[in-house]
Amino acid sequence: MCDTLHLDARGTLNSGGRPFRDISWSLQQYSLVGSVLQPFDPAAETGDASQAMALVEATTHLNAFVAMHEIACPMGIIPEDEGWAACWNSTFLPAGQYEMTLTLSNWIGGTSVLPFSFEKRDQPVPHVQIANGQKVVTDASQTLFLQGVSMPSGCSAGKRPPLLTSWEVSPPIMIDGAKWVSPAGPTVVFPPFSLPSGNIFTFTFKASEGASAATVSVDVVIDPAPPLARLAGGNRLISLAETAPATYTLDASSSESAQRRDGALAFYWTCYQNQKLKDAVIGLQKFDCALIASEPTYQGSAQLVLDTEKVRKHAFTFSPALRIPSYTTGCDVPSVYFRCDPTVTYTFFVAVCDADVDSCTDNSRLSASTSVVWSTSRLLVPQVFIEAHMTTRISAQFNAVSEGRRVEGATQPRFQWVQLGPEGSALLEDPSNLLTATTAISLVMKPALLQGADR
Repeated sequence: MCDTLHLDARGTLNSGGRPFRDISWSLQQYSLVGSVLQPFDPAAETGDASQAMALVEATTHLNAFVAMHEIACPMGIIPEDEGWAACWNSTFLPAGQYEMTLTLSNWIGGTSVLPFSFEKRDQPVPHVQIANGQKVVTDASQTLFLQGVSMPSGCSAGKRPPLLTSWEVSPPIMIDGAKWVSPAGPTVVFPPFSLPSGNIFTFTFKASEGASAATVSVDVVIDPAPPLARLAGGNRLISLAETAPATYTLDASSSESAQRRDGALAFYWTCYQNQKLKDAVIGLQKFDCALIASEPTYQGSAQLVLDTEKVRKHAFTFSPALRIPSYTTGCDVPSVYFRCDPTVTYTFFVAVCDADVDSCTDNSRLSASTSVVWSTSRLLVPQVFIEAHMTTRISAQFNAVSEGRRVEGATQPRFQWVQLGPEGSALLEDPSNLLTATTAISLVMKPALLQGADR
């Protein structure tokens, strides 16, 4: 009714940092509400009477702003009795449905035409908006939060009916076999895995003020997403001594599907060794994981179990010309029977796919991968376990505790906590940040040191 006509296209892209050219707003069709749209005829009475539309079409800016005109009320009309704040010139922008286009060009002559529409009413209508925008792209593993914003019309006055809000969705959503019932409030929250992947849902937010109502919609696209790939333990040093553990396990069982809750997963393992030719490091070279795996049927499993004896024999492949085993570290004395080189490392990759894919390999579509680098030693190496998971959410208001659970293979172990990330952060280097020393079995940090994240 009295709301400003505001057409804002300043978010338009591809200008190359230069002003757009030949900006043109034009009315294509107009109709009374409920009637059939007709091509706009400038000679028609409606066209001559629409001063607001003439102002819009005359502008050459991306931001068209036209305020409605207040007028003296006709004889016998009291605006408060009608529920209005004032009387307005109804011919300045007649009520109806408007179909328009915006045409513009960039500096190299590229032209774009954007069609859009709006409805003008002669009665007050609430203001509605969805804070998420016109389109939301997410995946099934994420929480979906939609926020509707509404406020009464500034055109109305006197005693107002309550402002009621509601949501509708198309197509209907089924959760646990029952049709989803929309809430009456302004917010909609779907926990992870409530919406199926590969679907588009249109959510419509409605605000009603008596018989007057306004709606706005948002498209929610639930894109298929790869799983979250995780390898427990991270980079580590393993012992290849005669008394070392018989096996070492690469464990990806903490990986998760992003398509469905507790979804079954498939795994594909790839093994590399960092080879060196004389004094030149030639980089990662792929080899068959079966050469060091304890079982030949490891592919597809969440775990790859390495046989220590096989790894010990495979250590000869780092120095085939010398015919001696090579280790990353642990050469306490020089010897002609073995050698140590910091470049002697293994890199293990695991690709994770949802189980319903045709085949899971390291380049499958919608697969996720992660890797770890393992070094070797000819000496015994303590095995260290940390109680906290790889991803643990904590409150910033309390002390952060990382608990060292146990150390195997050493009678009098020593400890040293080191921060690996994020890059540039050095919390452990300042003793005032800590309630325990970095050499203690458990590390306790003061509150509010770790910065929050959205996931």
